[in-house]
Amino acid sequence: MSSAAAAATSTTVPPHGVEEKTVQEELSLPILLADRVIKSTQEAESSKQDCFDLAKQVDHLSQMLRSAVRLAISTPSLYDRPLRRIASDITKTLTVH
Repeated sequence: MSSAAAAATSTTVPPHGVEEKTVQEELSLPILLADRVIKSTQEAESSKQDCFDLAKQVDHLSQMLRSAVRLAISTPSLYDRPLRRIASDITKTLTVH
């Protein structure tokens, strides 16, 4: 692969002229999706206990994501690559099902 092709496929550096999203922006979608899952579980008509358990776990996840946003805001020099990866993985998980 040429160096130009390698540069084009790199996900760590945004293309020239494109500003990278802030950590807060990256985490906002997983938080929104978690809130939607919680709402859906509360509206479920069947498997209420399973839905309650799922809602409890997703609520805990949502609280941790909100804590991560507060940490990112209060710590400007935070190494944010792990948070971005986690946000991406959570978004994929919550949108697949």
